[in-house]
Amino acid sequence: MAEQGREWTELQRQHQAWLATPKPERKPRTKTAWAKKLGVDRHTLARWEQLPGWWDAVWEMAGIHVQAQLPEILGALAATATMTGIAPGISAARLLFEVTGRLQPAAPSVTITFTADDLARAAAELEEWERERRPQG
Repeated sequence: MAEQGREWTELQRQHQAWLATPKPERKPRTKTAWAKKLGVDRHTLARWEQLPGWWDAVWEMAGIHVQAQLPEILGALAATATMTGIAPGISAARLLFEVTGRLQPAAPSVTITFTADDLARAAAELEEWERERRPQG
């Protein structure tokens, strides 16, 4: 997998996948045991984790992991909403959809507030500007 123009080695991809896996599901459970299984030093894993683009790649893999479980997650959300009669965890559901690319974050909005004095001043400036540009004659 290339991330920001970087080619990851097979061992690096395996470590990214391990990090993207929820902690209770990781095998082996500890980073020390994981390093031993990969045949590298634990400090090597720490150096890899400092590489540019590393955590972007892990995040992408975690998103894939979540998408694979999406039907179960949606079912649990629906069951909770049905049992309570409300839709709990709306922000959690929204985040879930954003992470999986199913919902794009809302575009930022800008609110501009004018007072009556601001509008009167702007109208006066516009009139002056128009007067200056009118042909004399």
